[in-house]
Amino acid sequence: MKLLRNLLFVTFLTHAGAASGQSVGVFLPWIYETKELVASMKSDPVLAKADIMVFQKLEDFQLASTSKPFDIAILPASYGRYNSTYVEKVPLVPKSGEKSFKHLVVSFKKEAPADFSVGVIDEVGRKNLRKWMKEVCSRCGKQKDVKKAKDLYNMLALGSVDAIMVSPFNLEAIKRESAAELFVLFTAEPENQPMIYVPKGGNFKGLENIKPSTFSPLGLKVGAGK
Repeated sequence: MKLLRNLLFVTFLTHAGAASGQSVGVFLPWIYETKELVASMKSDPVLAKADIMVFQKLEDFQLASTSKPFDIAILPASYGRYNSTYVEKVPLVPKSGEKSFKHLVVSFKKEAPADFSVGVIDEVGRKNLRKWMKEVCSRCGKQKDVKKAKDLYNMLALGSVDAIMVSPFNLEAIKRESAAELFVLFTAEPENQPMIYVPKGGNFKGLENIKPSTFSPLGLKVGAGK
């Protein structure tokens, strides 16, 4: 079975020596090209001189922002529910405008076994992961987590779990790289789209002027949605 060899994430750092000294941290548990995202962000006049750091693992994002939070952060909405360092500021939505989406529990099997295991990406932190899973997927059986989005499909392909819980965005990325047929067993509870966050009391200059197309490599745009 073909593994997603080409969907390798590399933590990508770019330091433009911004005079403003404003910093941007990005952690999203999605499969995307890091360099493409950074290039798109740097083409936005608001972010052109910012220091941008993109992380493939949540724990690396948290470590980097321990001593000083990023001036803005692009994070999954789930993270914001369990961590108080950042507050929601600007929503990101797909072209269709939906404010939320549903994770899909998919498998190579058409039906889930009686006692099935599910692979998930840790996007809220280990201590909050079980609580989050009870909220979004109470039907999910025994859970095994991975740190990187690219590892999720490989976990299924290697037979480590019976199913995986993926966002629609990630499922489309997997389908582009794998010819294996996947079946949707069921959908999880609605989850809000990613958000642009600021630290408590923070004020990123020009945040309201970020172009809607800046986050197009993620299939998202800046906007309130519907």
